[in-house]
Amino acid sequence: MSNKRWYMLALVILVSTSFMFSVQAAPPLIPAIINDFSLSYTAAAGIMLFVALPAVFLSIPGGFLADKYGNKKLSIIGLGLVCLGTFFTAIAPSFPLLQGGRIIVGIGGALLRSAAPPLIFQWFRGKELGLAMGIWALNLPLATILSFNLLGRVELAYGWRASFWIVTVVTAAILILFTIFVEEKKVHRAAFSLTALRKSPIWVLAFIWGTFSMTTFSLTTWGKTLFMEFKGIPPVQADFLASLLMLLG
Repeated sequence: MSNKRWYMLALVILVSTSFMFSVQAAPPLIPAIINDFSLSYTAAAGIMLFVALPAVFLSIPGGFLADKYGNKKLSIIGLGLVCLGTFFTAIAPSFPLLQGGRIIVGIGGALLRSAAPPLIFQWFRGKELGLAMGIWALNLPLATILSFNLLGRVELAYGWRASFWIVTVVTAAILILFTIFVEEKKVHRAAFSLTALRKSPIWVLAFIWGTFSMTTFSLTTWGKTLFMEFKGIPPVQADFLASLLMLLG
């Protein structure tokens, strides 16, 4: 295989990172959003809840849609929704509309996370496949570290909406690059079937990944707020401490 496969891997990493960048943009901005909309902590938790909830219902259908219509096409739709949802989050005049933007991000992300990673399997085989997937897995820590250590500073200088505008522009740029340059290999697509869902290892892996994600997002969501509210740590230092989970991982 030519070196093209590494360019394809880079594009898949970019789209995955851009989605996680949009998701993890919210935690370092939660204290400012709470103050702006006079929210309780319970209400503020919805900022992350509503972006994660669509995946519960759309991840499996998203996989079937990717098999039927193509991974590239569904990835473009998914990332387009992520960009649109982040845009609505940035301009939302009220908290319910902000939540609507986050739901759109979650819907797009559910489709994207079902469709984009399988592109790696089209371009890599054998020992290189494990390496490629290991590199792809860096998208979550990279996005989290970038979000906390960049967007928190932007919020201090220009407000929390400016941070979401940055994410919107970055996502739009990556969407254009992905649409123009990614290539999908022609592969045989199996007919719609629920057979794969009967295999227990899939559900075991899903449970393991789910519990890891629950712990990780709980810590990153409230890390900055806890450091600031209960330890009196300044915002920039609180952002850094909250990102240490991913930085050290």
